Amino acid sequence: MKRPKKTEAAVAAELEALNPLSQKQLRERWVELYETPCPPFMRRPLLIRALAYRIQEKAFGGLDRATRRLLEQAAAAAITTSAPTIEI
Repeated sequence: MKRPKKTEAAVAAELEALNPLSQKQLRERWVELYETPCPPFMRRPLLIRALAYRIQEKAFGGLDRATRRLLEQAAAAAITTSAPTIEI
């Protein structure tokens, strides 16, 4: 049986609850959400963003198959080619 989706207000409250957490508490939250140890290099700002993404992904759904495939292709192309230059 599928879990009911959270409301936007519930997700917003869960996201706001990340801000006052300590680094240790954020790492514990990582384990709860990702079911894997938190990478040791994760600093607080990136950790909060990753947790926020995961909370929203679980509540509203992740990327569709076509978008994931496109991102995988772009990542593979970036690995096999030199880094593009950005002109401003």
